[in-house]
Amino acid sequence: MYKIKNFVIILLVLIVIIMSIVYMHRYNQFDAYVKKLAESPIIGDSAMEKIELTAMEAFSLAFEESNILTNEELLLIHLQSSDDTGEIQTINAGVDGKRSEWGFSIGTAKGNISIDGNIRNGKCNIVRVSKDDSNSLQKGRFRSSEINIDSPAAIKRTVNELKMKPGNPAIADDWLKGYHFTITGALTNPNSFETRLVLRVTGISPNSPNRNNDSLRMNVFFDGRTGEMVSASEQIGYDHDGHSIWHEIELD
Repeated sequence: MYKIKNFVIILLVLIVIIMSIVYMHRYNQFDAYVKKLAESPIIGDSAMEKIELTAMEAFSLAFEESNILTNEELLLIHLQSSDDTGEIQTINAGVDGKRSEWGFSIGTAKGNISIDGNIRNGKCNIVRVSKDDSNSLQKGRFRSSEINIDSPAAIKRTVNELKMKPGNPAIADDWLKGYHFTITGALTNPNSFETRLVLRVTGISPNSPNRNNDSLRMNVFFDGRTGEMVSASEQIGYDHDGHSIWHEIELD
């Protein structure tokens, strides 16, 4: 009886030892896997395939996803490319008129529905849907059929005719990386308060930096309906209060 009792105790001890070894082996494997992920340069969103879209491609995708949420007609308020991608951006971002990150606002003409979202690597994410029966939300204004110019054509003309430079990630004062694009309503005539549907290209002035070594931004506006380059402006420096100073570029 005594021998059987000892045998059972020894057997139990062996089982505990074996289970401990197996557990530690699995734990070390998991720990090594987590460490490998942590050291990996590509994790999370960065592991996604980089998909870049033109302004009008982003416009179409934003409306495709937003129209699922309502039967009312939706119109564009604002669409803009962004550097907020979670990925390393280069000076060549936007050089072909395409970006991987876009933000947008869409709404109804009467102001009872507003939808905000973003597009990253070809995937549209709806961030906020607002409804107001008193129609006090920002109103949608533009249909895709009204826009007759896209970002690839706009950047080509901007670079060829006005020598706009891309934002350089190596220069912190440039603020932006590559070229950026916006579709919105804007004031393009200093003598009028009438807003115009525009596609705006933003980059760095060919005269940057100035003698104070300030990075100088530049905007070029295209009429969204006609595709005509209607105005351009460049930053020339800062005033004593730190506000940027701009001047209009004379177009041929």
